[in-house]
Amino acid sequence: MALFLQIAVPLTTIVVPLIYIFSSIIVNYYNQTFTNFAMLMGSTHGFMSSIIMIMVHRPYREAFMAMIGKTRKIVLPAVSMKTTSVDVLI
Repeated sequence: MALFLQIAVPLTTIVVPLIYIFSSIIVNYYNQTFTNFAMLMGSTHGFMSSIIMIMVHRPYREAFMAMIGKTRKIVLPAVSMKTTSVDVLI
């Protein structure tokens, strides 16, 4: 389902407006309303892709919900950091 949605967004927001624009050029048809709608659809590609990615991938969804305060904060386990030193003799 996630892959289908991630394919459907570019298809509807980029390919459909391009088909309209190219077909209107070929048949020499001009309609400002349809052209504006095609540009509006194309301009929503980035926004729609981001929303779909947040919706379908659990880590992004959980982090997003934690950022807007709808769920508890994500608690990461403590990780100890060990450092080692290396002496180089020349």
